[in-house]
Amino acid sequence: MVLPAPVGPTIATVLPGSATSDRSRITGVPGR
Repeated sequence: MVLPAPVGPTIATVLPGSATSDRSRITGVPGR
């Protein structure tokens, strides 16, 4: 699922721990 850039910081706010890795995967993998 494709997530826009703003979604990364949003998730980071919800999950300040796991979001660090998740956000990297989301931004690093925009459609894969």
